[in-house]
Amino acid sequence: MHRSEDESFYVLEGQMSVIFEDGRRLLQAGDFAFGPRNVPHGFRIEGDQSARILLMTTGSDFTDFIAETSVPSNAPPAAPDMTLLMAAAERHNIAILGSLPR
Repeated sequence: MHRSEDESFYVLEGQMSVIFEDGRRLLQAGDFAFGPRNVPHGFRIEGDQSARILLMTTGSDFTDFIAETSVPSNAPPAAPDMTLLMAAAERHNIAILGSLPR
């Protein structure tokens, strides 16, 4: 949950779900969803294909969080270091509330 910024999702290719407390919205290419600050939400890529999304946020906390926790795209896929992730989230006004519902 972002405490200091809103988050918007626009799907360029593929499918994704945006999950809120009151349900899930399936998005396809051309669809848009809005995640307001202080409202728990998350997203998941759906289907067998990859997806391309445009993720927009207000403010710089999320940008700084991504810069701090990202790894080079040529690195092999690996599970995130949750200790590092949780500490960085707290520094950037983000609350990680747990796993997304299936």
